Amino acid sequence: MTPFEDPPSRLSRQARSAYLTGNPEAMAHIQDLFFRYWFYMVNASEWIDWAVERLQHNEEGDDLDIVMLAAMGRVDKPRKLIERIFQKYSGLAVSDEQLIAGKFVVLLRERYLAGSESIDSLDHQFRRIFYSDMIEWMMDLMRICEYANVLDLGYLVPFEREFEYIAGLWSEADSVEAFKAHWNPDLSERTTRYSPGWHRRHGEPHMKFPAKLKTFVDRETWTFAKTYADTWPHEYLVRDRVDEDLFVQLVRHIRVHGYEGKFYHQTYTYFKEDGLVYWTMGAPIPETTIVNRCTEEQTYEYRLEHGTLPGSGSRPDRITDGNAPAEDRARP
Repeated sequence: MTPFEDPPSRLSRQARSAYLTGNPEAMAHIQDLFFRYWFYMVNASEWIDWAVERLQHNEEGDDLDIVMLAAMGRVDKPRKLIERIFQKYSGLAVSDEQLIAGKFVVLLRERYLAGSESIDSLDHQFRRIFYSDMIEWMMDLMRICEYANVLDLGYLVPFEREFEYIAGLWSEADSVEAFKAHWNPDLSERTTRYSPGWHRRHGEPHMKFPAKLKTFVDRETWTFAKTYADTWPHEYLVRDRVDEDLFVQLVRHIRVHGYEGKFYHQTYTYFKEDGLVYWTMGAPIPETTIVNRCTEEQTYEYRLEHGTLPGSGSRPDRITDGNAPAEDRARP
């Protein structure tokens, strides 16, 4: 039996790295690394590299487990050693698949709210978590995430509500029993039903752009729609000229957290922030190639109220921007 398969020594159990003790950022990283390792999203080499980095920065302290992990080769099997290090610093028992899954969901929600995870990335990870042990309480969350990602935005708000519900329960629970004592499967089933326009019917609070999207819309170069400079001045982004993942996140944010507004007799979904109004033409996300924006003073409803609409000869049902792709015409 190798030293790595032995029960931890007395010194190994007591000795700790000051770098990890009382360092929230370092603990968040080690939790993320462990959860992804546990559910086969990264391999052991990531952990070995992490241990080597601790030694390089003199951050291992007296923790012999970190030293031994750094010394392992790529052909060794360090799973028990990795579990021992994680349990030592996190306090979580690594013997319960569902407890590990629940705490991973809590971390993923924190990352989602911070803009570090998307619906697409969560879809992949939720499936890995669910199929690891056919976890019952993950079924509705996995299903509604997949639907929101590939089918219809009518599933997005129900997904976010279920995500908040499950992560909230697990943030308070220290065992599977404690979680199940408060989890209501019927509530999860009702929460995840298809609900187009739910946020607009129930007055969902305004959700500002996450930091990544705010930086994206502020730093990108928007094209001015010169064809409508005298009638409906606005500007737009073209999907294939910018980061596609951020473009899709922007479209989703507009449609989920926006509001319904009029353009003559038509209804569109708009999103307003910092005096600018954003919208698309409503095509399915895979077919949406343009995001438009204008100042609030140039929107139809504002100009209608203030008597500044263009002349009757400029009232089209759909304004066509000669600079925009034909499949997604721009209009304010």
